[in-house]
Amino acid sequence: MDGARTGEGHGVGAGPPATTGRGTGMAIAVGLPLVLLVAWGLQLSAVLASDFGPAEQVHREVGLLIALLAGAALAVGVPTAVLVRQVRLRRRDPRHSRAAFVAAVVVLVVGAATSGVAALAQVPAAIGELYQQAQPPTAAEARSTGQEAHDDMRRIGDGTVRALGGDPGVGRSSQGSSGPVWSEPCRLANDDPGVSWRYSWSADSRVDAEGAPLLPEGVEVLPGTREDLDGVREFWASEGIEAEQDTVAVDQVVPVADWLERWSYVRAGPTVRLEGICTAA
Repeated sequence: MDGARTGEGHGVGAGPPATTGRGTGMAIAVGLPLVLLVAWGLQLSAVLASDFGPAEQVHREVGLLIALLAGAALAVGVPTAVLVRQVRLRRRDPRHSRAAFVAAVVVLVVGAATSGVAALAQVPAAIGELYQQAQPPTAAEARSTGQEAHDDMRRIGDGTVRALGGDPGVGRSSQGSSGPVWSEPCRLANDDPGVSWRYSWSADSRVDAEGAPLLPEGVEVLPGTREDLDGVREFWASEGIEAEQDTVAVDQVVPVADWLERWSYVRAGPTVRLEGICTAA
């Protein structure tokens, strides 16, 4: 009887098997969302750096893709590793805590739907950038280089000043620049380094040998020069350059050529501002 009572008491007092790994599981469940937040922060900072970084930044799209993939590796890779580990532990011990397993599934789904999708969406842009960078310079970018490009810009600029009745050799810049032609570094369409040639001659910013302004006070057009732009149109036509009326300023024309930027302009004065596109150095 005593033995029977002892057996019955043992059966009644026995509960479900104790859960193992609960503390570790809870720690992982708390840590995984933090990993996801870090991944989002990494990707967001990369997007902002790409959008607001220098305009001449090279490999912008590829660099953004690498950063997005790094974020996706955290957001997807870490919970995937945890999930695989938890599946193995539960196979060995069915009593193992489910907290880490559930957290890993949730974070994996959210991470794949956010960070993973963001990285995949960037792939076409990165491929397009690599394709663009593999292209040779365009015909306009290779039209003239080095001293030839300088001489072309000087010839067109000086010819335009003369078409307005001015003399490009008269006076000097009030800013002390050595000449009306200079260059600035730039990037070609394929991101290779290039150079952009500029021409600037304006009567209202030039002085004579004594440092006195060429234009008398209150005068907008240098005496003896033309106030119409017909001569400019004729000269440009002989050089294969079209002339369009500026839609903003009615008193100036804009040159149209594949090797000139559209924000170049000319007006009576004379005032000549020409800017070439980025060309091969």
